[in-house]
Amino acid sequence: MNSSLDISKIVAGISFIIGTLFLVIHLFFKGPSIVLFGLYYVIIAFVFNTLVFLALMVRLINHSEKWSELLKAIGVILINIPIAIGYFFIVINSN
Repeated sequence: MNSSLDISKIVAGISFIIGTLFLVIHLFFKGPSIVLFGLYYVIIAFVFNTLVFLALMVRLINHSEKWSELLKAIGVILINIPIAIGYFFIVINSN
């Protein structure tokens, strides 16, 4: 069951790093193509993170004795939501 938390950390970390790179590139090179690539990335990351979230929820239902670990893993995935919202407002206000 340890793999759930590990996988969620990896997925959340990769999503955060790539999203942050897009933000930094946008702030330095401001261009519509960067915003477009960033938008595509957000859509892809949303789908992938949602799939991981749903898989963790299924595991939580099926393995309720591991609820603490699984809720931590779900929290790690969900932490990217407020970060993405913050990045969105930074991009909107930087144009």
